[in-house]
Amino acid sequence: MRAHDAALQVKGRRKGHQAFVFWFTVDWINSICKTIPELSSLGKILLLSRRGVKFDVTIARKVAKLATNFDQGKPADQLVLLIEVLRTLIDAKDLNPLASDRFNADVPGRDDASRLGKVLDQLHGAYVEPVSSRVIAQNAGMSERTLRRFFQRHMGTNIQDYLMGLRLGRAVSLLLSSDMPIYCVAEEAGFQNLSHFNRQFRRHRGVAPSAFRKMRFDGVEISTSSR
Repeated sequence: MRAHDAALQVKGRRKGHQAFVFWFTVDWINSICKTIPELSSLGKILLLSRRGVKFDVTIARKVAKLATNFDQGKPADQLVLLIEVLRTLIDAKDLNPLASDRFNADVPGRDDASRLGKVLDQLHGAYVEPVSSRVIAQNAGMSERTLRRFFQRHMGTNIQDYLMGLRLGRAVSLLLSSDMPIYCVAEEAGFQNLSHFNRQFRRHRGVAPSAFRKMRFDGVEISTSSR
């Protein structure tokens, strides 16, 4: 589940990207859907989520508000909050898949899920700086070659493309929520030079960063989903 960038925007600089990750098994969620009729419609959403789903901003904000309370409660309270998160997803009016229907990523087992979580934590925590595959592989206890295959198998993309998505997502958030100069947006999003940022932004978003921001403030409807 990926919340809308603007919904999770943190005020201030160098705060990084926020990612809320909820791990549960297929058997568990299937049993929940079967034993709680009110949640049975989750099946269609969860099936679609294998391709990655961007929810509408209203749902993203509700989930983000709930997610921030997880660290404050006891296990039983956290379970109740997780059920509330799942129930909230049912109310989504706009579900946009992030990958085509040809996308196929393996569902990780417990051990792989733990290693994948460590890799994603590193990427989300340091994407604004140059990221070394060698260091990530060492921290995950695998070779670089194994890391590349592991990441591709479970995420359906390579690490560099994933990082590009994080950086562009951060840039979009800053363009929409601040009047920060474009060169500062590029720096805050992890791009080493402005020309590279402009080139990549136009390639993935189909428009220059300055034009993207102007469209937003001119009231033109734009999408912030990844390509």
